[in-house]
Amino acid sequence: MQLWIASGYMLVLGFGIGLPAGDYDPSLPKTGENLKAMNDDKADMFWRFIYVFPVIINIFMLTSFNFCIGEESIMFSLTKGDDEAALRLIQKIYSDDENELEILG
Repeated sequence: MQLWIASGYMLVLGFGIGLPAGDYDPSLPKTGENLKAMNDDKADMFWRFIYVFPVIINIFMLTSFNFCIGEESIMFSLTKGDDEAALRLIQKIYSDDENELEILG
C-alpha cells in the first residue's frame, strides 16, 4: 500500500515538470520577466491534463470495481437479511472442512 502512495506522490511531483517555469505575480507591473511569466501561463494547456488525469484514473477504478468485485461483502448481505448470498460468499472464502452455518452463526 505504501508503494502505491509513494508512487502517487512521485507521479504528482512529476506533473510539476510540465508546468511553466515562470512565476507570475499580478501585484507587480506587467513588464520583463513578469510579463513573460504571464504570457507563459496563458499559453500553457498542461493544466487541463492535470485536471483530467484523476478523472481517467477514477473511471478506470470504478469500471474495474464493477467488473472485478461482483458481489457484496458478507456483512452487507447479513445486514440486508440475505442469508443465501452470505452463505455463498462464506463457501467461497472458507475451506470445505468448516461448517458454513456455524460461521454464519
